[in-house]
Amino acid sequence: MALSPKSNSAITAIDNALTEVKTSKIGTVPSHLKNNSKDYKYPHTYKNYWVDQEYLPKNVRDKTFYYPKINNYENNLNKINKEMRKRI
Repeated sequence: MALSPKSNSAITAIDNALTEVKTSKIGTVPSHLKNNSKDYKYPHTYKNYWVDQEYLPKNVRDKTFYYPKINNYENNLNKINKEMRKRI
């Protein structure tokens, strides 16, 4: 819709992540995500749908792929993201 917030941040983040996968040695996906592991914690069964669980290979854990644009919608998302990262 013409009134929806405009941004290419999401597709840029996807492109950045895909480039990283294609050009770097990202490491291995955590084992609890690769198979039907009893160690996997299903976030939807936890308070606020949040669980302290590793989803990325160690080599890319601290990389940033998403860079929000400066607009109210993405500013709010960025605030939520920062709050969630404080829990880690």
